[in-house]
Amino acid sequence: MAALVLFSCARGGGQAEEPASTTEEPAAGLDAVFTDARHGYRISYPAEWSLVDHSGSGRLIRADISRGRTAGLQVRVQAGSAGALEEFANRYCRGFREEMLSHWGGTMEELERGLRLIGANRGFRVSFHARRRQGDQWLLVNYLVSRGGEVLVFQCGARFEERRHYEDLFERIVASLQFTGPG
Repeated sequence: MAALVLFSCARGGGQAEEPASTTEEPAAGLDAVFTDARHGYRISYPAEWSLVDHSGSGRLIRADISRGRTAGLQVRVQAGSAGALEEFANRYCRGFREEMLSHWGGTMEELERGLRLIGANRGFRVSFHARRRQGDQWLLVNYLVSRGGEVLVFQCGARFEERRHYEDLFERIVASLQFTGPG
């Protein structure tokens, strides 16, 4: 799953498009806003990053947001249950790890996992240090936030040597999450 984020970044992420809505004020330090009206949420991100907006489609991936070949994130919406975020997250993490190892080879060391506040929302975060078969290393961070019968999944990735900068930025982007409609 995150392989798509990182390979999308490595290819340049496609053609940048305007966000679905730019009328909302972005979070402090983040200059642009992505709004997914269909699923009722918005996030802020750095304006110099590229956005490929998939929110008008029925795709699992709602947005690809990237900074060249160095860092990026995907926003996904998956079916989940309203009350069992930790159980869903544990299943999701197992599948994510298996998929990444089969796709990238190498190793993945889990750095952190657990329930926590993500901005104003209760969520789940898991991070990995991935060492690809080709030798490059990545920080992979997944944030999951449940709302109603859906789980928003933010799959973030950055080159490991730049993790300090991007990990903080990922935190701020995901913390900017605001729900815009009933859930």
